[in-house]
Amino acid sequence: MKILIADDESLVCTIFTHHINQYGSPYVSFEFVCDGNELIEKCVSDTPDLIITDIKMPNMSGLEAIEEIRKSYSDKFRIYILSGFTDFELVRSALQLGVVDYIPKPIKYGQIKELLEKEEKRRYMGLELEDAYKINDEGLALHLSEIIQKLAYFYSNKDKKNFLISLDEYSRLSAMYSTKIESTYFLEKFNFNCEKEDQINVLKKISDEAFIADNDLSIVDKIKNLIKQNFSNVMFGLDTVSAELGYSTQYLSMIFKKETGENFSSYLTRERIDHAKKLLMTTNMKIKDIASACGYNYTNYFIKVFNRQEKLAPAEWKNIMKNN
Repeated sequence: MKILIADDESLVCTIFTHHINQYGSPYVSFEFVCDGNELIEKCVSDTPDLIITDIKMPNMSGLEAIEEIRKSYSDKFRIYILSGFTDFELVRSALQLGVVDYIPKPIKYGQIKELLEKEEKRRYMGLELEDAYKINDEGLALHLSEIIQKLAYFYSNKDKKNFLISLDEYSRLSAMYSTKIESTYFLEKFNFNCEKEDQINVLKKISDEAFIADNDLSIVDKIKNLIKQNFSNVMFGLDTVSAELGYSTQYLSMIFKKETGENFSSYLTRERIDHAKKLLMTTNMKIKDIASACGYNYTNYFIKVFNRQEKLAPAEWKNIMKNN
């Protein structure tokens, strides 16, 4: 997991270096940049998995950089911000831009350990972290985790053909690494435990018993339903969906883009703006109240997003539609 840390204070960089090394994961690497411009450049050239940025920096602030990154890369990067105790309004603005969370200063090891552990567990969702580390190859650990999530996905959607294809690959990988998956994730998805040598046979048996009907909603349909139910919640995002459905955010993002041709965040924004347009046409609500009803805490940001999609400000759009 590549972490890109943006901060102009050398002491902060020293603290991060100490705390990340103390955490001791074999799969975590990190580097530093000094301002928002460098942060954007690194996102282009080096594609980090995780970004941690200070809000206030010279040349270009962290907040400005995040906004530019979101315009270009949508929800590709997981972003945390660093903030002092007086930066509450800036923190709220950052959260509006899809930041995962904030780390208060002064930075403590417990906070960094909790953040890294949370991100690694999310990254290797199908595995326990100690099992992921034992594989001793980050790419292969990610691949095995993805195969386990595919098994759960095809099992949930009663897709026997692809389930068995994934099961063959899982069987090959688990034999190669002498791995028996005992993660909480695995047990929750398949609800059984057995000896390693019987695991593949049990999975084949439950596939024969389970793939009789196909009445369940697909994962993408479930995501769309969650969006319809929660788009007015400013804190709603792919993390919420991940917690609800039990798949990692990167896997859900991949499945959603593959089946819809659209990024999750783009779809969520479109749902919010479509609802805003309905409210503009059918009510006399103030723009700030419409923004709030559509999941935006800040009216100015709502207007910017609306303008980006419709090429008009909300009030202008309403006037044109009413006159037509």
